[in-house]
Amino acid sequence: MSDRSASQFELVALRVPQGHYDVAVLGGGLAGLSMALQLKKQRPESRILVAEKRADPPREAAFKVGESSVEVGAHYYREVVGMRDHLESDQLRKLGLRFLLPGGDNSDVTKRTEFCTPAHLAAFTHQIDRGRFENVMYDRALENGIDAFRGFRVQEIQVGEKAYQDFTLTATNPGGHSSQPVRDNAIYAMSDALVRLRALEFPLQFNATTRVYFREAGKMRGGAVGRAMIALAANPKNRAAEAVVNRDKMLHSLLRTTCVATLIDGGHALNALPQRVTANVNCRMFPGRTLAETKAAIEKAIANSGIAVAARVEDKPMAAAPALDPKIIGPMKQLAAKYFPGVPVVPSMSTGATDGVYLGAAGIPTYGVPGLWDDPDGNGIHGLNERMEVKSLYTARDYLTELVKAYAD
Repeated sequence: MSDRSASQFELVALRVPQGHYDVAVLGGGLAGLSMALQLKKQRPESRILVAEKRADPPREAAFKVGESSVEVGAHYYREVVGMRDHLESDQLRKLGLRFLLPGGDNSDVTKRTEFCTPAHLAAFTHQIDRGRFENVMYDRALENGIDAFRGFRVQEIQVGEKAYQDFTLTATNPGGHSSQPVRDNAIYAMSDALVRLRALEFPLQFNATTRVYFREAGKMRGGAVGRAMIALAANPKNRAAEAVVNRDKMLHSLLRTTCVATLIDGGHALNALPQRVTANVNCRMFPGRTLAETKAAIEKAIANSGIAVAARVEDKPMAAAPALDPKIIGPMKQLAAKYFPGVPVVPSMSTGATDGVYLGAAGIPTYGVPGLWDDPDGNGIHGLNERMEVKSLYTARDYLTELVKAYAD
């Protein structure tokens, strides 16, 4: 299974007007629309974009039997978001808690004794049909000058990737009894080393793929970050532009090798000084960077010759970026225009890892073809809730089938 980055953002709309937005809300459901409407009320001069991946409006009763709002939620939607009229005319107002006591075999609810308030409480609460509610909020957003669009999609071609490598840091110590502690402690030594490792920043790098990506994706992203992306692609020594770009964790990772501590294990008893502590440092090496260079950078950063640094896999190939070959990229773009009309295709380098690094080392250029849509949350990649939209899966199947046939011809 590929180790794809969940944060690649080549967001392109099918119908979105070009220009600048002060705020872009990714997700046009209940939370996204609420925030957009609240922002518009508080800052009417702001230009706001709401991007929703679903192409069709949600059906009424599509989510649950109903969404029960408590008092504070009802106040927010009625007074802050401005949905009072709709809630009173098209949603159910709740009476409050109802207690049904046992009655016979409980098969007939009308024969059970009920305790409840005889009238509505002073504080409003509602039983909401969420599908209906979202559709009305979507229309309100448009009426209030918010650019709300359904059918937003993400499209990319993976051209190259970083090389995945784990390093094991090991600190050892004679140990001893915890009743007679000393400052020379393996856990303290490892802690100090990892604090220094946190400050390790590898130098900025571009290759042909990432330069095109920053230039083209920067145009689509717009705003301060988009302008900084374009400026940095034109001049990698532009430190002001780099500082802006580095605030985005995905863009920061696209520009350099990264190393981060992911696991730590140490000690052997509650009442003993630790004799051995290990930490795993996961690195994603920019194409062209070697294992030896990365290991040396870690050793220099931790500044402790007493801590051993060893690669988990010594013979892993170095990542190599494939060429932007028109014979390869061209059919991908042509079919993307057929299956995803209006969506530009931008080459990108994966910050994750696939088996493509081994194929590249064998002289076989490897590309990640577009077709599968990613949600803004990354589809739960590597999580217990990893998933893929059914329509996306079948569309990607058809796209890939036709692409293979195009290459065969």
